[in-house]
Amino acid sequence: MKTLTNSLDVFIKGETIDLCAPSCDEYILNQWFRWFNNSDITKYLDQGTYPSTIESQRVYCNNAINDETRFHQLITFRNNVILQWL
Repeated sequence: MKTLTNSLDVFIKGETIDLCAPSCDEYILNQWFRWFNNSDITKYLDQGTYPSTIESQRVYCNNAINDETRFHQLITFRNNVILQWL
């Protein structure tokens, strides 16, 4: 499994997870859009209603990072494996 050691900026360091500055890195987007397409994960979410594409997540990510009215962070395990976008 790929890790992102030293490539994410940690905003808050925790005991088991870190909150990191958001990134539109291809690896992150690839994991993210696959997460949205997993029906077991999204069965109670609006995001699971329609298939997600890596391009739609790229657009969302770029818009989110540039929107100063919203707060976004990546949740990562301490070994820098991406857990979720927050």
